[in-house]
Amino acid sequence: MVAVVTLKVTACSGGAAISGAQVTDGYSSVYTNSYGEILVYWDDTAYVGYGVNVIKSGYVTRNVVLYNSQNGTTVTTCLNAAESGGGGGGGGTGSGGLSCFIVSAATGSPESQEVMALRALRDEVGAKSSIAAALIDAVYDEYWRFSPPIADRISADAATQQGALLAVVRPLLAWYGLAGTLALGKGDGRAELALLEEACPGWMAPATIAALVGALRRDGAVPDDAPDFVRSIAAQLALGASLPLVDWAILRPLQTCWELAASDGDIRSAVAAWLSDAPVERLAQKPSAEEVSAVAGLLDFDPLARRHLIARFDAPRRETSASCGCVGR
Repeated sequence: MVAVVTLKVTACSGGAAISGAQVTDGYSSVYTNSYGEILVYWDDTAYVGYGVNVIKSGYVTRNVVLYNSQNGTTVTTCLNAAESGGGGGGGGTGSGGLSCFIVSAATGSPESQEVMALRALRDEVGAKSSIAAALIDAVYDEYWRFSPPIADRISADAATQQGALLAVVRPLLAWYGLAGTLALGKGDGRAELALLEEACPGWMAPATIAALVGALRRDGAVPDDAPDFVRSIAAQLALGASLPLVDWAILRPLQTCWELAASDGDIRSAVAAWLSDAPVERLAQKPSAEEVSAVAGLLDFDPLARRHLIARFDAPRRETSASCGCVGR
């Protein structure tokens, strides 16, 4: 059987149809007609979803995943106008870290919607807590040590770009989105939870992906049966796995997302546990009580996780008092 969807491409500003937009899966390309539409079809017995890139000069590349459940419908997506001087590719500079390398490479632009959302979340969380801001900066410092070669490799091949987007970037961004909504008190996270579940679909063999990431975290090595692309960047991945902040910020949530997709576990609790295990002990500056209270406030949605994080800040003080015979106040 074949699933068929009419994909309509418009401009995000104004809603005008965009003709001549390239729609590609990395192997073949088609172009939208004068109404901004194109028929997209795939074998729905082999896949439950089909991912494509939508590309048009003067616009930011957009990645779209279509699902079997949308068979026979029209799906509309919009493209943002590219900023002057903006381009595609995986490089970039500035305080974007993750947003300027692998996410840029996988989404096709350093100004993609995914990149901009990640930057906004980074800035908003950092504004709430100086500890969170310092931790984010420390994560980026480690990230820069291994990510550029991986981004370059992703940018060089459309099929690899699509694989990285589906297996890594979308799950991580959905995870961060749920964590940000809960931590910033923006809602109950139901919409973000649905996006996270959608970002780690069953048709992508979640147990296999989780096992691959788990082996990398555990052994610092890529399994022999890993895809060719993964094995081609094994050295860079091993370096990333050896960096404790990268392991916490990227590899742990990635593994957890795919594990939960395979086992139907409690994602909200997993996100809370991940936040409460943030490697704050690696920050050089000793935080004040006010700073601890501010960062703990990001876990108000889960009192148990909040207590766990506060206890981790208190532990070094208790150990110091015990070792020197001091009396606490």
